[in-house]
Amino acid sequence: AAGPGGGAVARRPGVTPGQVRHRCRALPGATSDCPFGTQTGAFRVHEKIFALMMGGPDARRVNLKGDPGLVPSLRDAYRSVLPGYHMNKRHWNTVELDGDVPDDVLGDLVEDSYDLIVAKLPKAVQRGLGWTCLLYTSDAADALLCVDLGVRRLIKKKNNTHNTPR
Repeated sequence: AAGPGGGAVARRPGVTPGQVRHRCRALPGATSDCPFGTQTGAFRVHEKIFALMMGGPDARRVNLKGDPGLVPSLRDAYRSVLPGYHMNKRHWNTVELDGDVPDDVLGDLVEDSYDLIVAKLPKAVQRGLGWTCLLYTSDAADALLCVDLGVRRLIKKKNNTHNTPR
C-alpha cells in the first residue's frame, strides 16, 4: 500500500485484528456489533461508535476518532495513518494494523478514541463507567486536559475554556 506522497508503507506483523477487538471490548462499557454488515465491526460506548474495523474477521484497518488538532500530525508521523475511510476526515483516522504505527501507540489511539466519546457523554454515564475527568487549564496553550483515572489516559482539547474551574 502507498503512504502519503506515494511511498510504500513498511509492513510488519503488528497487532492482530483479534488483539485490537479485544482491546476495544475491554474498555469499560464497550460493546460491539455489525451495523453495516458482517464486514465492518463497530465498537461503541453508550451507543456511540469509537472504533470501526473494516474487512471482516481478518480486518487490517481500524478507524479511530482523534482530536482534530492532533489528527494531521499523526498522519505526518506515520505513513500507515490515513484520513478516515468513509468518515469525517477532520476527526477520524484509518490506521493500518501492519504498518509503521508501534503497537503501544495503536493502543493509545484506541483509548484516546474511546476517551473522546466518553468525554461527551453525560456526567452520570461517565461516573457509571468509572471515568473521571479532571479539568485544568494550561497558561501556555490554554488547553483543557481530561484524565481518565481508570485507564490512565490523557486527552488534550485545545481552545476549550468554557467549562474550566476557576
